[in-house]
Amino acid sequence: MDALPEGTVTFLFTDVEGSTELLTKVGKDAYGELLEEHRGLVDAAVGDANGSVVDTQGDAFFAAFPGASAAVACAARLQRELAGTALRVRMGIHTGQPTLTPNGYVGLDVPRAARICAAAHGGQVLLSRTTHDLVEDELPDGVGLRSLGEHRLKDLTSPQQLSQLVIAGLPDTFPSLRTLENRPTNLPVQATPLIGRERELIGVSELLGRADVRLLTLTGPGGAGKTRLALQAAAELVEDFPQGVFLVALEPIADPALLLPTVGQTVGAKETASLSDFLAPKQILLVLDNVEHLLNATPALSALLAAAPRLKLLVTSRTPLHLSGEHEFQVPPLELPDPARLPDAAALSQYEAVALFVERARAVKADFAITNANAPAVAELCVRLDGLPLAIELAAARAKLLSPQALLARLEQRFDLLTGGPRDQPERQQTLRATIDWSYELLGPGEQTLFARLAVFAGGCTLEAAEAVCGDGGLLTMLSTLLDNNLLGQEEQPDGEPRFTMLETIRAYALDRLAASSESDDVRRRHATYFLALAAETEERDEGSLVVDWKAVERELDNFRSALEWFKATGENEATATFVTQLAQLWDTTGHIAEEQRWLAWAASVDAGLSPRLQARLTLARATLGWRLMDFERGRKLAEQAIALFRELGDESYTAWSLSSLSIVEGMTGSFAKSDALADEAIRIFNTIGHRTGALIVGHNQALAALAAGNPDRARSLLEESLARAQELESDKNTGNALLDLGIVALHDGRYDDALPLFAEGLESAVRTGWRHNISYSLRGLAALESTRGEAQTAARLLGAAEALDERLGHTVQPYAERIFARNTAPVLEHLTDESIAAEWAAGRALSDPDAVALARACVAERVPL
Repeated sequence: MDALPEGTVTFLFTDVEGSTELLTKVGKDAYGELLEEHRGLVDAAVGDANGSVVDTQGDAFFAAFPGASAAVACAARLQRELAGTALRVRMGIHTGQPTLTPNGYVGLDVPRAARICAAAHGGQVLLSRTTHDLVEDELPDGVGLRSLGEHRLKDLTSPQQLSQLVIAGLPDTFPSLRTLENRPTNLPVQATPLIGRERELIGVSELLGRADVRLLTLTGPGGAGKTRLALQAAAELVEDFPQGVFLVALEPIADPALLLPTVGQTVGAKETASLSDFLAPKQILLVLDNVEHLLNATPALSALLAAAPRLKLLVTSRTPLHLSGEHEFQVPPLELPDPARLPDAAALSQYEAVALFVERARAVKADFAITNANAPAVAELCVRLDGLPLAIELAAARAKLLSPQALLARLEQRFDLLTGGPRDQPERQQTLRATIDWSYELLGPGEQTLFARLAVFAGGCTLEAAEAVCGDGGLLTMLSTLLDNNLLGQEEQPDGEPRFTMLETIRAYALDRLAASSESDDVRRRHATYFLALAAETEERDEGSLVVDWKAVERELDNFRSALEWFKATGENEATATFVTQLAQLWDTTGHIAEEQRWLAWAASVDAGLSPRLQARLTLARATLGWRLMDFERGRKLAEQAIALFRELGDESYTAWSLSSLSIVEGMTGSFAKSDALADEAIRIFNTIGHRTGALIVGHNQALAALAAGNPDRARSLLEESLARAQELESDKNTGNALLDLGIVALHDGRYDDALPLFAEGLESAVRTGWRHNISYSLRGLAALESTRGEAQTAARLLGAAEALDERLGHTVQPYAERIFARNTAPVLEHLTDESIAAEWAAGRALSDPDAVALARACVAERVPL
């Protein structure tokens, strides 16, 4: 695509009227020829007017021009040229100042131009007031303007002034515009236009267009924007319902018996008894808004649908109606950016949540703009508010007083901060707390209690955890009710078991409820105790042949953190320090090194008051962390202390682990004979006590010391033995580890064809098990192979991704691997000053973990026949 105009831009939308009817009339081949002719005319006219075709969809075109006069001239030319064809094309022109992002234009001017086009008839060109004012003194020869007055477009905002081009020699009289005031509807004017929701609008419209969908319920938590989406979807469909589209506002109705009378009053039926007869012959769409508090009356809707075969119902409710034939559409949060990987400030508004914040902030502070300084805070605000439109609007309303950074700093007091919505909105939409109160009050006492208890979980919970912490009396039934009311979310885990989650905003409300209850301390203790026990189950050092699903364990990281902080806050140092030792391997495996450092430092500060065995275990954990951070003197000293402590305690297993830790330090500092002897002693102890995993891991580390010592043949032999043992134990993690290091040995030997599948299989194991350190090794190994093949740009991108990943993890590549990788990637590293190589390196650094893995897989796929 050519460079698109920026700043003040004029948009032209075109669409063929009656395309389906024309296709049926002339046939597929002839219609295809007409479209090709149409495309050629559009491309030529737009190009000659210095415009750009931004997008095409079927027979519709979207073009942008740097000047309004050029767009008008283009439209007039096209209508003259199309006059001799079978195509009748409607056009709409609007001028604005949209934001140009890498993905195209964003902002309200784009949908405004599209809706102006949708209001026209074939052969007609409509202009917005803005465009009219810009071109009225610069019209092409033979072209005039005719004011058509104010009209309500389908964006539901206040009437807009529209004009029509009058083109000499072409028809200039058309039927009434396809605008809302020319259709039977009571859809209310909205104070602000809808931001985003294009995908949801398409989804709702497609469902309501199906003959088998008569009842469609939009569900979602309070503040998700269900009503606004329903109104916009209904506005888009006014032409499909000749007898009308009507909103039935049910929030003020408290008595379920008034449901049908309210419907009747809205559509003009004189008596409720005759409502079915009144609706029976009509093709009509009713929007029933806020039905959740009238569920006992909703079976009457089924009878209404049965009596009126062309009636359709679009319902908004925080819970499904559970009626036969109901189709449910879950309204998701607005699209959110990743605060860790933000685009530049100008492109940030492409995300719906950010666009909404900016639009509403400008309503109270006209000069508000996204800048490099406030972009991270705006993005984090939207994420912390779960992408809920109501929460974002309430936060943006404070932008006149507080900067985004200040708003973010005060978000912990969100229910005090997020108040003061427009006074003409329902009370529950003026504060965030009120809208959640509405849902909470619809729950029974047991469900309210469970809702508060579930808030203790950070990052969600499994069904097993919910039963252990919250009690299992009627749990499944109450969980279903909370899910139905959108106060709880559900995700399916890889093993098929459900995981229950809460939006952060809803959880904050539930935490307030829990804190106000008499059982808060008891629930928090049960939570902390449960996750302390869960952490104990993950320790390979205590369970000789245990195979840990580290990705599943990492899903509980926030719960572990919460429980750990609770034990610390209650002064239970023994339990807290025990927890720290149990989590050390999780932190190490999944790359949370800084967190491990912080907690081990805390444990050292209370070491004197702990039991001797716990002191010894913490000493070993600090020794391991020492050599991982390349602090070899510290690692050696602590490992020697750990050996002495565990021997005194008579703990053979942990004596062997301590010997292994000291062996690694000696190998990394060049004392290879000493390293080998220590490893042999550790393996002997593990074999004696039947600890197969311990023997496997120490043997693997012994192989790496051999490789560092310049003995690749011994390293290969030991690694092959380690691989066989890992496969026998069905340990995916240790199998993948052996494969990767065998790949490094193959790279050392120059056996590049052998190395490729080893790195590929090691990568997949690392992804499955969540071992991010080994994802980094895989990326570096594949980069080395690309470099040896002369693919310097691909190698640079892989190396950039690996470096960025290591920085996020606080991970240092071990010397034995670094030397081998560097030897093979030297041609790339020596040319990082070259523009093309530097660009690929930077592109790799910008990749997310999943994108980096996808790049690596693509490299493998190119080299390995499928």
